[in-house]
Amino acid sequence: MTEVKYLLVFCIFLNFIVNALIVGMPILIIQKLSLMSKHLGMAESMLGIALILSGLVFSIVPIRKNLKLSFLLAFIMQALVFILLIITQIVSISILVIYSFVLIGQFILGFSVTLGNIPYQIMLQHLVDEAYKSRVFSVNQSVVSSLVPLSYTLFGFLLPAFFTETLIVCSIVMLLMIIVFYMKMKPIQTEFEM
Repeated sequence: MTEVKYLLVFCIFLNFIVNALIVGMPILIIQKLSLMSKHLGMAESMLGIALILSGLVFSIVPIRKNLKLSFLLAFIMQALVFILLIITQIVSISILVIYSFVLIGQFILGFSVTLGNIPYQIMLQHLVDEAYKSRVFSVNQSVVSSLVPLSYTLFGFLLPAFFTETLIVCSIVMLLMIIVFYMKMKPIQTEFEM
């Protein structure tokens, strides 16, 4: 049951942190880059397109082996999106290049959401005892759903004032969580080999 606990805690914290990207994208596009709402719409569309395409890809080529590795890869991809956005704020480059990075980041983010959710659901299905499945899934969904408004509120205050600093802290916390998860899950041998 320890593995289930780490899996749930890991996902709850990382879902909370990833909401900084959701809140930060409009701030970056509208306020930082001074682009128009159509550019924001295009960036948001990239997220949706990536979710649909990745769903199609993973329905054709299902993830069956190395579930933990696929799961970690999804969160590493999300950490890379943080780093990509940090680079756009630190390095002096044209707005067109920054906007291209944003579109690429949104596509990676959408792809990584599907890549992370599929192994997560499969691992929970296999790890949780049948008698506790409904409780675990409902508690998981309730906690994740209840933390979304809290994360939106927190990042809604932090990002306009400290955009780059907030992204840096989130990416560091995310990378540390990935390392901790890898270290905690590695010794536990299951059918979901690394």
